[in-house]
Amino acid sequence: MKTYHVKFSYNGKDELEPQVRSYKTSSVIRAFEKCLREYPGSKLIEGWREGGYLDGYGITRYEPPSIVKVEAEPAPKVEQLELNLSLPEVGKGGSK
Repeated sequence: MKTYHVKFSYNGKDELEPQVRSYKTSSVIRAFEKCLREYPGSKLIEGWREGGYLDGYGITRYEPPSIVKVEAEPAPKVEQLELNLSLPEVGKGGSK
């Protein structure tokens, strides 16, 4: 598990000031998910992870995932077809 930082703006009292929260997760996408669960309706700005890389120190930055809400449409109405199948009666009208 690594520590990922998420910068976001929240539709609450501090909506003008972006906020940063840190999450210990297995991936940056999980950090974005945790942020959205903790602050529903927030707008993700960016994510990053800091740490040692090879011979030094570095920061890896991540763009937030695209979040699209799709409204479900009502299912199309199914027309019921009524079939009138008549079977010939057995035993009537024989051969002559």
